[in-house]
Formats: sequence, structure tokens, C-alpha cells
Amino acid sequence: MKEFILKTHLFDRSRKLILAPDYVAFENKDLKDNEFTRIEKADIIDFRWHVEQIIWYEISVCTRYVIAFKTQNNTELKVTLRSYFRASQLDIFNDILNTCWDNYCAPLVENLADTFYNDQDVILCNHTLNQQGIIFPNGSQLNWDDVSVKDYHSYFTIYKTNTPDIHTRISSKDYEAVKLWSLTKSILRDLKIQDHNH
Repeated sequence: MKEFILKTHLFDRSRKLILAPDYVAFENKDLKDNEFTRIEKADIIDFRWHVEQIIWYEISVCTRYVIAFKTQNNTELKVTLRSYFRASQLDIFNDILNTCWDNYCAPLVENLADTFYNDQDVILCNHTLNQQGIIFPNGSQLNWDDVSVKDYHSYFTIYKTNTPDIHTRISSKDYEAVKLWSLTKSILRDLKIQDHNH
């Protein structure tokens, strides 16, 4: 189990985040003896994250780090960190991300991989992954040996290796994005197709 003390707002008190192997708890309320929202690992169906810069007169005054969990009953637990005026919480954020991946996200991707390797289609962010390749939301299809993935600050693209104009772009703010990115990369590794991301 890991515990983090987070600065969520400039004038707010610090808040505790608990990442346990079987649950998440975040101190996002102010009622005595009821400060925490808790969700069980078994109820988590998705996970997303992103980082935003808040600019004021061309000066970065705040970095906002957001991690969110989606549950089976379609509720969301959002955890926000903020750092102000060049102070950074990136190390803490990365530690939280890595723990969330190990505890909650990796098992979800493993389940999707099992579905895929049992010859069933997997649909994520309106992209269909099947044994032949990926079908984009616009209907374009790439065979697996033509697929490459490239990462950017706030999104990633899946594109045709020799024709990058044929591509799709997925925001890291979207639910299912992490699962799509991870499953696609895993399939490419399993097929021993070179990862062209750089």
C-alpha cells in the first residue's frame, strides 16, 4: 500500500491518497469521519490521466496533474495535484501513475489481451482491434505489420508506418486511451513488429 499527501489547491489543506492493492481511497471531502471516497479495485473499469499547464500572461503559473478512475456504475473518482510557479510534483505524479498501473490498469489490459487472443474483437475509443489489424473510427484499416505508434505530450497516434498521413489521434484525457495504447503496443511486441515510436 502507498500513501501520498497531495496539494490539490493553492489555499486548500493537503489531502491524502491511498493506493492499496485492492482499493483506492482519496480524502476529497471535508465532513468529519467521512473525509474519504473509497472505490474497490473490483469496481474499477477504466483509468485516465493528463497534465495541463495554466498560463497567465504567457507565464506558466500552475501545472495541473489529473488522474481519474471510472467505476462499473459509471461514477468517477478524480484526483488532482497542482504545483505553482515552477515547483514540480512530477516525481509524485509519476509514482502515483506507476502504482496505479501496477495495481489497477495492468490487470484490465491483461483481460483485454486474453479477449483478443481468444479471437474476439476488442473495441477501445471506437477503434476495433482484430486478428488482422486495427480499424479506425473512420473505417480505415491497417494490418498489424503496417501499424506504428507515436507518443506525444498529451496524446498518441496510431499510423501507417510508411504513410503517416494515414493515422488516428487519441487524447490521453479520454477513457480507454491507456488501454488502447498499452494493448496495441503489447500486440506489436508479441508479433515482433518494430516499434517506430521515437
